[in-house]
Amino acid sequence: VVRLEDIAEIIRPQNIRPAQGDASELFSEVVVGDIPDGGFICIQKEKKERKRVDKIDVPKARRSLLKPYDILLSIKGNTGIVGVMGDKIPENSIANQMFTILRLHKDPKNNAVYLYMYLKSSLAQTVLNHVTIKGTTLDSIPAQALADLKIPVLSEEQKNKMFRSFENIGVLCDRVNSIKKEISDKFDDFVM
Repeated sequence: VVRLEDIAEIIRPQNIRPAQGDASELFSEVVVGDIPDGGFICIQKEKKERKRVDKIDVPKARRSLLKPYDILLSIKGNTGIVGVMGDKIPENSIANQMFTILRLHKDPKNNAVYLYMYLKSSLAQTVLNHVTIKGTTLDSIPAQALADLKIPVLSEEQKNKMFRSFENIGVLCDRVNSIKKEISDKFDDFVM
């Protein structure tokens, strides 16, 4: 096993205030609702609301710009929600402060899939739930507990099995989304 902080940079986005008057830059903020059931987070620039950021907070926003294969883990509120950024990210995309960004040191594409799959597993979800501090208004995962999170090292055979599972999950999620659209369309059948 390895500790999470040994394989990834842990970035905690800061609270970024909306602009009051003279704004200098626009940013797209990834929120918990953008996390799909499985697979990569795909943000469509034309559909994503852009947030005007106050000049004083632009440097904070720039420090937490998202990169391909960053993993987002919710650490406040509904903790343990996990998503991985795809390879196409609109310019000036940042993570909401409810997340922490996990940026892998080596081979981000392959290791992001592995870390994502592990963090979504029932074992990791149980551990994350155990280290979550239950607050009166907001649950949270402490920074040190996250840094110390133990990540198993897989054999080549286990890695291959994991990648096949990831691909299968993508196919299943596509089918589920297709069924959801079909159901949604049925609500409109009688009015068209």
